[in-house]
Amino acid sequence: MILNYTLGKDLLTYRYCYTRSDPNYDPNNGTFHKATYLTTELDQEFINSGFGAVGRLSLPIPVPASFVFRYLIPSGTQIQIGTIEPLFGQSGGGVEILCPGSQLPNNLKVTKIDEYMISDF
Repeated sequence: MILNYTLGKDLLTYRYCYTRSDPNYDPNNGTFHKATYLTTELDQEFINSGFGAVGRLSLPIPVPASFVFRYLIPSGTQIQIGTIEPLFGQSGGGVEILCPGSQLPNNLKVTKIDEYMISDF
């Protein structure tokens, strides 16, 4: 991670998955599990397919992402932001956001806005 930053306003973020439900989000209490990475709204312009998401975001499973989840991170949240490194045989290069406060359950409450299929772009 390159930068530690405290959000001055709410931040819209995205997660790409090949499953219909996000395995790192607990809908019962609105929190993320440990080491949940997100990306920015601006980085959306560079992800134009499910395989594109796998490569740019260095996703661990080489199945094309089919679902996108949007989350609103509240202002005042401490985040870390940086460039995604090549991992899992993927190129990386996207923008990644980590909310260190989400390391502890119930510490970070997020709003899940919606989900949509990549084919809806």
